[in-house]
Amino acid sequence: MAEKLTRTSYVDVSGQPRQSSTALRESRLDVERYVQPLLAAHASSLHGWGIGSGLDVTATAGATEVTVATGVAVDAQGRHLVVAAGGSVKLEDHTLASVTPAGVVVPTDGRTGSLLLTVSWAETFDKAAYQANQVFQMMETPLVALRPLIGFGDLGAEIVLAQVVVADGKVTELKVGLRRAVSIGVGRLDFRRAVAEGPVAGDFSVRHVEAASLWVDGNDVLKVPVSVEFQRGVSFTGGPTSAPSYLGGSDHGHWFVNSSSEGWIAMQGDGGGVCIGVELLSRYQTSYPKLVVEGRVTWRRPSPGWPPVPGPPGKAALFRGDVEVVGTLKKSLVQFKIDHPNAPDSKYLNHSVVESDEMKNVYDGVVVLDDSGAAEVELPEWFEALNDRIRYQLTPIGGPAPNLHVAAKASGGRFRIAGGRPGQEVSWQLTGVRRDAYAVAHPLVVEEEKSHQEQGTYLHPEAHGEPAERSVFFDPSAVPAGKE
Repeated sequence: MAEKLTRTSYVDVSGQPRQSSTALRESRLDVERYVQPLLAAHASSLHGWGIGSGLDVTATAGATEVTVATGVAVDAQGRHLVVAAGGSVKLEDHTLASVTPAGVVVPTDGRTGSLLLTVSWAETFDKAAYQANQVFQMMETPLVALRPLIGFGDLGAEIVLAQVVVADGKVTELKVGLRRAVSIGVGRLDFRRAVAEGPVAGDFSVRHVEAASLWVDGNDVLKVPVSVEFQRGVSFTGGPTSAPSYLGGSDHGHWFVNSSSEGWIAMQGDGGGVCIGVELLSRYQTSYPKLVVEGRVTWRRPSPGWPPVPGPPGKAALFRGDVEVVGTLKKSLVQFKIDHPNAPDSKYLNHSVVESDEMKNVYDGVVVLDDSGAAEVELPEWFEALNDRIRYQLTPIGGPAPNLHVAAKASGGRFRIAGGRPGQEVSWQLTGVRRDAYAVAHPLVVEEEKSHQEQGTYLHPEAHGEPAERSVFFDPSAVPAGKE
């Protein structure tokens, strides 16, 4: 808690130096030319101006006053602005208002509009102390004022405590406005921790040792050479002109990045991409994917010896929920995995998908033939707009139907079956090839030549009995000198 600040005055009310053994002119010069400038130089060089502690602002809706709590701020010149219990502050009309443990009351009557509540440095001759004890002393009395928002120069001469919205003197709202906290400018932060050691040769000790450091290197990269754990998540924000930020972790541990309850987490590389679990892939330097996720230890950090081997396999990603892909999805294998219907608590059931060298759609159903051995099957209204090269399969159920056939192809949202026995069930299946605008604009390339950079490499070298360095993702620039 800040305390009331006073200092002995070495000038009387007329401005003349006092003449006594306890008020030497040299002492006055030491205070005004050394001690006070020293404190200001220390604060202005180490801190950016703003609020150091306290100075909370509170108000009741409809009241004609606001309350400023005790606290300390630093202005742009490094002067400390102390609002302390037992002291006073100066108001705009130059009257003094006493500061209680709850703070100081600032009236708003007669004011209207959006105003900034500010505090700035000021000092007042303590008349009460002189009248009571003939003590000449100066008392810090910060100036607390309500300034118009429009035209205010936020340069650090006045520290903004809050934005106050007033209507006919009555407070209607409090906003943060231009309120800011002090900052600290350093090139390096060293963290130390206390340790207890011993007995060593019968002796014990308790001391501090260096635990970690935090600094910025010559490339403007924040260096944290230890593992880092954030208990409440990390939030990074920036506008279009913000410089890139680098977030680094350690070889062990986890990162948790949380957005607000209704917000987003955005990772974006300007013309590049985002790597998770991998180093920059040299083979993609000219056409780098926007997102690369590696589910095993990267080849750029091989085990001792050569050639390198990939690390243990693992899942590259886990999606718990729905996933939507707007564009082309390429994969080596697709399966579904569910709890086994016959033993859901002890087994899984895995299936693969049906694949084709065409963008094929499959439709099927069962229909019962009418008294003439025929049936009309209705199709969705979009069927013909979506599908081309339609193919048909009919399977009679319960007995042969040698004359069963497609009597009329799909047209107008239906097709016809005929040639079966009355009342017979028929299983039907139709396939079609997509002809929607997106499919036509992005045709399937069944056989694709590997690029010049990818020649001689494999997506899955181990499946072909090839070594790990034949992977399309292997970075030859990581080969140690003298190794081939």
